Amino acid sequence: MSKLNDKNFYYCYDANMSRYLAENNINYIVKAKSLKDGRIFTMYERDKTFYDVLHDYSLITKAQ
Repeated sequence: MSKLNDKNFYYCYDANMSRYLAENNINYIVKAKSLKDGRIFTMYERDKTFYDVLHDYSLITKAQ
């Protein structure tokens, strides 16, 4: 069994990206406030589905 660490998770501070992920059935694990700066973030597990949707999001935002 592999040990989980920060590399297994994606921390998203972009509300638009988080909304896009949710619209594409990518659910966050945690929504919290950063202790460093008080900003809200959502945390996602990195997996193939997550990266596929993130790639699509990057193509959409580049086109704008």
